[in-house]
Amino acid sequence: MRKNILNSTRNFFLLNIFRLSLLLFVFAQLLWGCKKGDGTFGLSVYNGDVLDADVYTFNNLDVYPYQDDSVSTDERSKILLGSYYDPVFGNVKAEFAAQFLLNSFNVNFGNNPQADSVKLRLKCVGYYGTDTTTIQTFKVYKLTQPLVRDSVYYSNTDISTIVDLSAPIAEYTVSFNPNSGYLEIPLPVELGNELLGDTSIYSNNEVFTQSFKGLYVEAEDISSGGAVYYFSPLAEDGIVMTVYFHNDSLDSLNYNYYVTQQSSYFNLFYHNYAGTEVETYLQDSVVSGNFAYVQAAAGVKSIVDLSPLLSFRDSGVVGINKAELILDVDTIQNNGLEPPERLLLEIMDNNNSFDPPYDYWMNDYYFNGYYDKTKGLYKFVITQYAQELLKGIQTSTKLKIFPEATKTIARRVVLKKEFKLKVVYTKF
Repeated sequence: MRKNILNSTRNFFLLNIFRLSLLLFVFAQLLWGCKKGDGTFGLSVYNGDVLDADVYTFNNLDVYPYQDDSVSTDERSKILLGSYYDPVFGNVKAEFAAQFLLNSFNVNFGNNPQADSVKLRLKCVGYYGTDTTTIQTFKVYKLTQPLVRDSVYYSNTDISTIVDLSAPIAEYTVSFNPNSGYLEIPLPVELGNELLGDTSIYSNNEVFTQSFKGLYVEAEDISSGGAVYYFSPLAEDGIVMTVYFHNDSLDSLNYNYYVTQQSSYFNLFYHNYAGTEVETYLQDSVVSGNFAYVQAAAGVKSIVDLSPLLSFRDSGVVGINKAELILDVDTIQNNGLEPPERLLLEIMDNNNSFDPPYDYWMNDYYFNGYYDKTKGLYKFVITQYAQELLKGIQTSTKLKIFPEATKTIARRVVLKKEFKLKVVYTKF
């Protein structure tokens, strides 16, 4: 009896050790598959003998042109300024309005302060365009209405409601080298004397911004070359207006006014597609040409329709093992301009907020959308979205394609119109 009990105990122990080892092995394989990050884990199961997986590629997807009326641009990580001409996309222009804040309160500029010079200095953190040596002209205006920090400002804001466009206070023409670090725009001495004249407005930022409401900087159109420059209000001394002055006792004095994360500021974007391929593209209801176009800064977008996938519903119960949307880039029309580092997808519905496919929330490298320079393409994994379409959980088959960080960059890309949807699936 005792021997039987010992044998039973030993067998039970060995069996559970085996089961535990097998479980740990499977768990390790799962972890290894997840770490790969390329979205391929699991396909080996469906490609085996148990389930027969097939591959089908949809090549004739409809593509539609799209253009945002505007995008919100207030208080972003970059301020854009400049103009460039793109042979494919036409003229692109970025301008900004900004509120300046004090660096100290209750100041004393001494007896009889007099301005010697005033400069607006912007720290350059990048650019996008065809020729940075092109001469550009910038005009500076005083705002006539204060900006409100909690308000939303858009890329198509009617600037004439807060600026007298007939009265620029400065005009500066320059061939700006972004590698020099700072763009310095001279402002009139009269502005400096105005700011030095009444120290009562320096009690706090609320009082100051009601008196000096801020500046609007305009970029003039150019017909060739040029660039849009990126400036950072988040960097130390990123955007500063400095008044250099003297008083009856001292010389070589200065006072700084900053655009900071607490300031109100926003960008305006302008696109002129007249006479370009994009103008023809925007006139199509369904794209009939060979190319599709995607552009940041409230520019042109593209919409792809995945409704052909719904034909799988006629095949009975279908499981989507993997679905990839592949967009080939036409590198010939890059014209030396880098495509966006990453594109995103948004479901076209009546929701005004960002509504990406469910796959977007799973993992950046799973969802992808990053530009593959070697292959010249963008690829998205939208397996969950595709399965939801077949189940009827998701009803919208249209996805809008746009650049990531679209409000703080000026990049664009020409895509070959033949978008591909590659589906690995199993019929049950």
